[in-house]
Amino acid sequence: RQRFLADASRMLAESMDYQGTLTMIARLAVPDLADWCVVDLIQGDGRMARVAIEHKDPLRLTLAHTLQEHFPPRSDAAVGPSHVVRTGRTEFEAQISDSSIRAIAPEAERRRLLAGLGLNSYISVALNTRGRILGAITFFTDTGRSLFPDDVAMAEDLARRAATAIDNLRLYDQAQR
Repeated sequence: RQRFLADASRMLAESMDYQGTLTMIARLAVPDLADWCVVDLIQGDGRMARVAIEHKDPLRLTLAHTLQEHFPPRSDAAVGPSHVVRTGRTEFEAQISDSSIRAIAPEAERRRLLAGLGLNSYISVALNTRGRILGAITFFTDTGRSLFPDDVAMAEDLARRAATAIDNLRLYDQAQR
């Protein structure tokens, strides 16, 4: 775990490409920490946008992109990344419940697409740096693999490092302009 976090820190510190860094953040977690990962950032108008998606299975990655195209993050969701951004509190479910699926996906088609991804467990963590929440990073496992409470600490550590990298790249971009 320490080697993973050290490697993640090195890669995040070396990157000067904003979009490439967002993609790298999602890729860092797959498949070591999770089977798939999404990064959502707060935009200038206050809404959330999914800026990176990574999945270990290319077919399911396509399905995840389809889900995103038709059903972007809901700002009023009672659970998931939007809720994490509003509260600043990490969410963890070792076994995703049907009630959580209904809360995330009130629409039948969204639930169908999520079912195709085979959700089993998840951790969603705020990307928080310098007292500001920039967005959230969410880790999922497929059926047959679970996340555990000790994975929460690692996800939170990775989120802190990722938030610092995102913030530094934004500051660098502003300085360049």
